[in-house]
Order: sequence, then structure tokens, then C-alpha cells
Amino acid sequence: MIEHTPGPWEKVCRVDHTGEPELFVQTEGDLQKRLAKKRIVTWDIPYPDNADCANAGLIAAAPELLKACQVAADLYDHLALGTLEAAAKYGPDYEPPTQSDCLEVRNLLADAIAKATNNAKKHAPSGAAPESPPVKLRGKE
Repeated sequence: MIEHTPGPWEKVCRVDHTGEPELFVQTEGDLQKRLAKKRIVTWDIPYPDNADCANAGLIAAAPELLKACQVAADLYDHLALGTLEAAAKYGPDYEPPTQSDCLEVRNLLADAIAKATNNAKKHAPSGAAPESPPVKLRGKE
């Protein structure tokens, strides 16, 4: 199985140094680990609109959305098993998920949804900072 480029990814919707609009999704990179940023998707259109920027945000959130879905599915699998079945499957030291575990998964889902929709206020846990508004591109409302 081929693995996707690891996240996190970021959406870049801006006007470049020549005044032309740019829209792409790239890895966030890591200076301490000497990992360069890598473009994942580039829009080759003259004037990306708000829907294009929203699509870029959804694509940029893909690694977080995938991880949140995997963790939520795992939590569901644990909750769906009864205590005895879970102990039989995972061993005698098995401890069922706690309310704190459920809240952690909920927050992971909320963060991924907020990134995908650029709507930190609606879905993010309290205290999360909203993302900066998208750049208004020339010729588009």
C-alpha cells in the first residue's frame, strides 16, 4: 500500500510578489527536523475563487480528518464491545475508555472539522484560536 505524504498540511491562498493569485496545499515543514515544505496540490487557474480556497482547506485538513476518523472508529470498537468481550480480546489488563477518552476524541474531531471548514468558532473546543480569514483575491467576491 502506498502511503500519503504525512501531515500536517496547510492551505496557502495568497497574492504572490508579482500580484498574481496563488492557491496551493503544502506540508507545513519543520525547520528543526530540516524538513522542507512540499506542495501537495496546486491550482493552475488564473483567479481562484472562494470555493477553490474552501476546497484547498478541506484538502489541507485531510491528514487530520483521517486521523480523527481512525481514532473515533477505534473508540467505537472499544465501546461496542462489552467489558467481558473486550477483556477477552485485549487481555485482563484492559481498561474501557473513559469519559475523558471520549472528550479527547471529540476534540480531535472538532479540530479537524474546524480546519476543514475554516470555522474555528463553530466546531473547535473552547479556547481554540480562529484561523486568519482567507485572502480576498483580485476579481472575486
